[in-house]
Amino acid sequence: MDANTNLFAWCQSFSIGDEFVDAQHKHLFSILFRLHRSMDAGDSQELIEGTLNELIDYTQRHFRDEEALMERVGYPGLAEHKAQHDTLIEKVEDMMEEFMEGEPVLTIEVLIFLKEWLTTHIAQEDARIGAFIA
Repeated sequence: MDANTNLFAWCQSFSIGDEFVDAQHKHLFSILFRLHRSMDAGDSQELIEGTLNELIDYTQRHFRDEEALMERVGYPGLAEHKAQHDTLIEKVEDMMEEFMEGEPVLTIEVLIFLKEWLTTHIAQEDARIGAFIA
């Protein structure tokens, strides 16, 4: 594996202070890591497709859980936060559609975009949820 692998590692600084949300964030990072590893190893399209489907499904589940938490605690930024979630899901679904059509969309740049989106979203948006709950 190349030096970029560490880009997909969970760091404790990503913690928002909610064990359930933090565990889900860790799992999202592990899926990104496995996707990168599959691409780096030249795995079959079927294996990569399975990991992409897992990423999409788990991301949607995580977003639903996070939005339910925000609703339960009366988080005032729920609508804006949900809109950010919806935008990412659309992008990932578009990427999956292009991949299924045989287009070479899965590059390290795409994975870095997803990782950067996730870390920025956690550090800026999800951290606000943690602070609000605390």
